[in-house]
Amino acid sequence: MPPVDEPLPPLEPVELLLVLLDDDVPLEPEDAPDEDEALDPVELEALVEPLLEPTEEAVVLLPGVPVAELLLELELFVPQANVDVAMSESASERMAHLTQLKRTPARGPALRACIDPDTIESMRVAVISDLHLGNGDRTDGFGHEDERFLLFLDHLEGNFEKVVLLGDIWETLTCRRPRDAVTGLREAQRAHPKLAQRFQRLCYSYVHGNHDFVAGELGLAPEELVIQAGSTRLLFTHGHLYDVICRRARWLSEMGVWFGGWLRRLSLGPIYKAFDAIDNFREGPKHDSSKCLFQRWSTHLARARNADVVITGHTHVAARAEHGSQLFLNSGSCARGAFTWLSLDTTAGRYEVVRGW
Repeated sequence: MPPVDEPLPPLEPVELLLVLLDDDVPLEPEDAPDEDEALDPVELEALVEPLLEPTEEAVVLLPGVPVAELLLELELFVPQANVDVAMSESASERMAHLTQLKRTPARGPALRACIDPDTIESMRVAVISDLHLGNGDRTDGFGHEDERFLLFLDHLEGNFEKVVLLGDIWETLTCRRPRDAVTGLREAQRAHPKLAQRFQRLCYSYVHGNHDFVAGELGLAPEELVIQAGSTRLLFTHGHLYDVICRRARWLSEMGVWFGGWLRRLSLGPIYKAFDAIDNFREGPKHDSSKCLFQRWSTHLARARNADVVITGHTHVAARAEHGSQLFLNSGSCARGAFTWLSLDTTAGRYEVVRGW
């Protein structure tokens, strides 16, 4: 934003969308600007100010995007009451604007979903997840040299139009004090500054998981991402909501991760591995597609979202399996020195698990 003492240029005609916290009903004010009428910033402020009541979450201004599509289908939520304007009519730049908008650093309810407002005929997407970038001590499970991983990201950026960061990118739950995820995120990003900077590029879309849930609270990442590529609808979600403890007793899940961090910090690796094995057993089989409850939950979610393909992370077990009309994919993990990821090509209809690069 320019300094307040500099004159602001007039804004292009926009469509006004108001999202309410209580009943999620979109409003289209009668006094919205006409299509052929430019709107002065002062007039814009006067128009929006009466609508900003304490119960309301956000006002989003976007040119040429239908209200019904954004709210009823996309369910885009912004974590603080603010006004923003997308100046470009192009779909890619408008999506880039949404990416920046959802990165607004403000505490509040986690972003629920984000979606490209236009149908894209085809797209090549790379998906990586579960990097668990930590603060650089023994609890940091990343296992890569940052410079080498940047070369891997160069490869993805050169061969794909979009790179989805599908949750647990940052390890925010193992800092020394319990339940201090904001500090955990800050320390992790300080330990890996070049990666933190790289992930700000517009070709990256970030969806939070359970180890970086705070990114949703800070408005940095939604819980789900949907891309409509031609006739194929892709749903991206980390998958932690499958776990009943994550859903109903998140504090208990986070305390377990924090305790595990201290076990590793104190070089009590065997005890940590024993608890990890118990947790994996509790979540059920992951390698047998016919018995995997996680895959069943994911495909049920895909049907509820009218998605053809559901892409997940969370389990660290890369997979590709067909469940009726839905395709299930899991990106595995890029932690502990591994390179396991997904390559999606909607034009060729290729959806592949890739190991290495």
